[in-house]
Amino acid sequence: MLNQKRRESIRKRREQNKRDWQLISDLVEIRKKLGIEQADIAQKMSVSQSTISRFESGQTNPTQQTIRRYARIVGVSIEYQLVLDAEIRHVIQDVTTYQEMPHLQYGKNKYTVQYTDKVLA
Repeated sequence: MLNQKRRESIRKRREQNKRDWQLISDLVEIRKKLGIEQADIAQKMSVSQSTISRFESGQTNPTQQTIRRYARIVGVSIEYQLVLDAEIRHVIQDVTTYQEMPHLQYGKNKYTVQYTDKVLA
């Protein structure tokens, strides 16, 4: 079970890295089309030009914050979209939207508890 969880974690990380690399490649292409030099990006990010070169060539594993900073300097805003897979959609469909729990009694006090499971799909 642990190995399965670990493999799944590694698979998800690889997928994220692949998406990040595609995003970085697109940003580099935009930078080049706009005629912005690596040195200009480096100066605005307060790093060396070689750091930007390594970033653009995939030799580093940048954080999401670094990718967003680079994008802002190039003039691109990054928007994220949440996509639910089929298994999660199935679970969401089975969730009761509003459910009332029975009264709970503690000594002289009587409590009514309500909870809401509301998921936007």
